[in-house]
Amino acid sequence: MPLHPVHHALPMSYAVDGIRRLMYGGSLANLAVDLLVLALYLLGAFLSSTRAARKAGTWTALRIKPELSR
Repeated sequence: MPLHPVHHALPMSYAVDGIRRLMYGGSLANLAVDLLVLALYLLGAFLSSTRAARKAGTWTALRIKPELSR
């Protein structure tokens, strides 16, 4: 019950709902909504990781493989 208020904000809720609809039957119109929400989460994750990679800057050979120190 403590997570019930944020149920619609968590992506796993939509994934479980979609799997249940596929396994046990149900309206495929609601399945499309679940897939759309999951696609939006994927897009958001891709955009935020791309932004973080650009903010980190360019990679140099030294940054990729630094020398080992003893």
